[in-house]
Amino acid sequence: MARLKLAAALLTGALAATCWWGWLMLDHAGQDAQALAEARERGRQEAQEQIVLDRPVPGGNWMPLWLQTDPQWADIPYSDGTIETYGCGLTCAAMAIKYLTVQDVTPLALSGAVGEECLTDRVNDMAKFCEWIVANYPEYGIEYSGKVWRIEEALSMVDDGWVVMAGMEGPLGDRSYGGHIILIWDVDDEGNYWVRDPDDAANSERPWTREELEAVAWGTFNGLRGGHYGR
Repeated sequence: MARLKLAAALLTGALAATCWWGWLMLDHAGQDAQALAEARERGRQEAQEQIVLDRPVPGGNWMPLWLQTDPQWADIPYSDGTIETYGCGLTCAAMAIKYLTVQDVTPLALSGAVGEECLTDRVNDMAKFCEWIVANYPEYGIEYSGKVWRIEEALSMVDDGWVVMAGMEGPLGDRSYGGHIILIWDVDDEGNYWVRDPDDAANSERPWTREELEAVAWGTFNGLRGGHYGR
């Protein structure tokens, strides 16, 4: 009988130890899972803090310079590729919104808002972008010019305070494009023009003469005026 009691006591102790170790392992597993979740949340917060909405603006000007190649949004799907490969018009529209409204609208944010609404046959349609901006920012009183076809008329619009989204192809500075969108957004006191090329920072950092711009192979022009910086 004594042996049976001893065996029972040992068995009870073993079961208790097993249960305790099991509880301890579950507790550690729960703590590990909680620690992992907290680490992931810290990582997300740190990554969010590293997103820079306002890039330094070259040349002392106040129009933002968003580039399609910015790693914050370069790989985001857009049209038949990504913002890096197809997002010139989207990126120009984001710069125009930022300039006209002072809202922190990046190509990443704008792509989420418009989806494919401003594409025609998978290509950026700047008339649709302009109409979308006017419709979605009514409190800023932004005007849309409609399509313009001549560079002389487009430059006159810039002289009068319009931001012009310009379709082009061929050489522009040291680059050459098969089909591209840039912004022509300001004229300085010397009569030179400033552009924002979403695929080339160098083109955006210097003034352009009227003669240089008249030599480019242009497509259509679409202008916006008004908003916070409207003249």
